[in-house]
Amino acid sequence: MVELVKFVYVMITLLSIVVVAKNSQVTFFYFYFLITTGNKENICFKDADCPQDICSYPFKPKCNIYGYCSC
Repeated sequence: MVELVKFVYVMITLLSIVVVAKNSQVTFFYFYFLITTGNKENICFKDADCPQDICSYPFKPKCNIYGYCSC
């Protein structure tokens, strides 16, 4: 009985590691896809990477969570 409980515990642990690893690869692929496609001038990592002329006066360019500049 103890061996069965240990086996189930190990299987759950290993499966959760696989799921986490798989999700991290998907996230990396999605981030790589965002960086390599689209308008190259609007790609940013911080607010200072955004060109100043893309927004009208009251608005300032900001780097959004997807890696693109927006107003």
